[in-house]
Amino acid sequence: MPQPSCTHEQHSRRRSPLSSSAEGFVRLYRFTQGGLGLELLHSTPLGGVIPAALAPFAGRLLVGAGRALRLMELGRKKLLRKCEFSELPSFVATLHTMGERIYVGDAQESFQWLKYRRAENAFYVFADDCVPRCGAGRGARGRAFRSQWRRV
Repeated sequence: MPQPSCTHEQHSRRRSPLSSSAEGFVRLYRFTQGGLGLELLHSTPLGGVIPAALAPFAGRLLVGAGRALRLMELGRKKLLRKCEFSELPSFVATLHTMGERIYVGDAQESFQWLKYRRAENAFYVFADDCVPRCGAGRGARGRAFRSQWRRV
């Protein structure tokens, strides 16, 4: 099973790594020699955005790059973009999947729940968090909390 990784290359050392001069890549590796070595299969540029989150989904790869969620598939020479959802409120920070559901955590607004419709080749939001930057978790003193979800 190929293993993906995120990288970025900076064209000018004076600029921040997240500036427009940075070029983001998804690099795909294969384990060799019984898991002791790596072989680079593909290095796919993402067109000026840096990937921050990766997750497997239905035999494909979900990539959170900037404010977009991309579904990519393994091609002969690079990863192929099959679908893109660019209506997320801010920078994608985390991605998780469970079955056909996709959980997207962004840098400001909180969480979005998406589904992928294969027949239409499109993502759609079926729920989001109505309280920005909250979720389920445990505080510093061990008290549990959760936020309220609203259907879209």
